[in-house]
Amino acid sequence: MKRREYQLLLRRPEWRAKRRHILSQRGGHCELCGTIHGLEVHHKKYQRGRMPWDYPDTNFKVYCG
Repeated sequence: MKRREYQLLLRRPEWRAKRRHILSQRGGHCELCGTIHGLEVHHKKYQRGRMPWDYPDTNFKVYCG
């Protein structure tokens, strides 16, 4: 998948809902430094052909940007 296509998927409601869920589950703070500002939800691993939101919760980390 091309970068532009992936960026468009991250605007979909499915990803936004997954992101909110992960942030809530992890306490709404960076897992490295504890800040609550500029948070991003990252995948630990990717699988070809899978949608960004179609992973188990354990496959995500929350880091500050």
